[in-house]
Amino acid sequence: MNTALTVDPLFALLPKENIGIQEAPGGAWRTVEAFVDRKPPEEFVGGNAGDRPLFEIEVRNDPVKGIAGGFDKGQTTFCVAQRIGGTVDPNVAANLMHCFKILGQDEGMIRLELR
Repeated sequence: MNTALTVDPLFALLPKENIGIQEAPGGAWRTVEAFVDRKPPEEFVGGNAGDRPLFEIEVRNDPVKGIAGGFDKGQTTFCVAQRIGGTVDPNVAANLMHCFKILGQDEGMIRLELR
């Protein structure tokens, strides 16, 4: 089954949030729609010990409407509101995250773990 043909009608029906993506440091921010799953905070030990947010997002596998599968995990920054309905503001450090892991990908969607 070609998921790329079915993702847009399905995507339109389900609740989504806007997130920001900056594909290179200092580059322009753009807004895309994503499914956002807020996980319980993860304990972080080390120099800056404490809890930090852990999110899973699912976006279109598309360089215009989402993010292309070949993106650079180390260079791409994501901006996700800490609460449902919150403001997506890249000037708020707590909203900024990087991709820790690619959880899944097909022709239509890509699922990422952000920390």
